[in-house]
Amino acid sequence: MWSNFPRRARFLAVLAVAIVTWAGSPACNDSGSGEGGAGAAGRKMKLVLAHVLPEAHPVHKAMVRFGEIVGEKSGGRITVTVRGAQQVAGSEKELIQKVKQGDVHLIKTSATTLESHRESMGVWALPFLFRDREHYDKVVNGEAGARLLDDLAEAGSGMRGVGYFEAGARSFYFREKVNGAAALVGRSIRVQKSPVMIKAMGALGMKPQDIDWDQVIVALQNGRVDGAENNLPSFVDADHYKYCKYYWLDEHTRAPDVLVMNDDVWKMLTADDQKMVRLAAREAAQYHEKLWQEAEQRALRTLLEHEVLVTRPTDEDLAALREKAAPVYQEVSARLRSLADEIRAVK
Repeated sequence: MWSNFPRRARFLAVLAVAIVTWAGSPACNDSGSGEGGAGAAGRKMKLVLAHVLPEAHPVHKAMVRFGEIVGEKSGGRITVTVRGAQQVAGSEKELIQKVKQGDVHLIKTSATTLESHRESMGVWALPFLFRDREHYDKVVNGEAGARLLDDLAEAGSGMRGVGYFEAGARSFYFREKVNGAAALVGRSIRVQKSPVMIKAMGALGMKPQDIDWDQVIVALQNGRVDGAENNLPSFVDADHYKYCKYYWLDEHTRAPDVLVMNDDVWKMLTADDQKMVRLAAREAAQYHEKLWQEAEQRALRTLLEHEVLVTRPTDEDLAALREKAAPVYQEVSARLRSLADEIRAVK
C-alpha cells in the first residue's frame, strides 16, 4: 500500500515522523536564490547518510567527517548520522531508490551507478576519457564537473548532487594471468549497472555481466565470472584479491563517487545552509583524498604480501585498448558525445 502513495507524500510522511524538528524561530527572509531561500532560520534537521562500504573504508571516514563539518558549521542545528555496510542492506542501486523516495536523506554512490537515472552521468563510464590524473582533477573541480552535479537535479529526478569524492582509477583483475590486450577477448567480467560501461567492455571483446557489488565475491568463487574491475582499495577491502591473483593496472576509467541528497530535503535548506553543505562536502573531499592515497599504498602492500601480481600494460597494449574502445564514443547519444568533447577539451 505504501508504494501507491506519490513520492512527495511518502517523503512528507517520513519527514513528519523522523527527520526534522522545528527550533521555533521565525521564517527567514527570502534570499532570492529561487529555492531554499525561504526556509526557516534555525531549523534543526537530523539527516541520515547511507553507503554500502565497510567502516574501515576511507569513504566511510570521509562521510563521518562530512557530518562533523556540517555539525560544526551549523552550530549543531544540522546533524548527519552515517550508516555503512554494517547497517545498510542492499546495493547502491537500492540506495538510489531510497534517497529518491526520502527513506534516507543522503547517499554516497558511484557516478556511473547514477547513469540509469540521469544519462549525463554515463560520461564517467566512457573508457580512457582522461589524459591523466591532472586532467581528471581539472574536470571534477571545474565548470564541467559542476554542471554535471547540477544536471542530476533536472527533470524531477528527486536527487541533488552535493559534491564529488575520490574513487580512484578502475582497472581489471582476473583469476588467470593477463598477457596483453588480446588476452581480454572472451573473458567474462563483472561490471557496474551502466549501459556505457557494458558497451565499453563489449568493445574490448569481453563478456560483461551486471552483478551487485556484494555478490561479486560469490561470482568469483564459483567461476561465474573470470574477473572484475575496480580501484585498488576496493579490490582489497572486498577480499577479491584472495581469488584474483592478477591485477592489470590499465586505469580504463576514472569515475568519482557522488554525494547525493534528496531534492526535497535540499529545498528545505536555506540558501546559506545549501552553500554550507556543499562547502562541507568539499572540505570532507580534501580530507578523503589524503585517506585515499594512504589506502592505495596499504592495498599495494597487502597485494605484495599475498603474492598478487600487479602489472601495468605496455604502451602498445594501452594503444590497442584505446583503439578498440574508440567506437563506443560514436555509439552513445549525442548528449554524451557532447559532454565527452567538452571534457576532453579541458586543458
